[in-house]
Amino acid sequence: MVFVEFYQSIGKVRIATGITLSRSFVIFIPLLLILPKIFGSNSIWLVFPLAEGLTVFITYLALKFKWIELVRSEKGKLFKKSG
Repeated sequence: MVFVEFYQSIGKVRIATGITLSRSFVIFIPLLLILPKIFGSNSIWLVFPLAEGLTVFITYLALKFKWIELVRSEKGKLFKKSG
């Protein structure tokens, strides 16, 4: 994902690692264990798209909070220069 490289480039390695691990382990493996018990063996085919979708959602939330943080810090810099 592009956002993993974004977080690595701004020095937020923990967030980048969290996104990568959630995609591979934190979301994927529990879905792989839970969905077949609930919906049967054919639901294994849904695990990967669901894991990807949940990872995109988590990444969106992380990006949204980072964007808010960046906007607030830039506004603070503008007010300090003008005042």
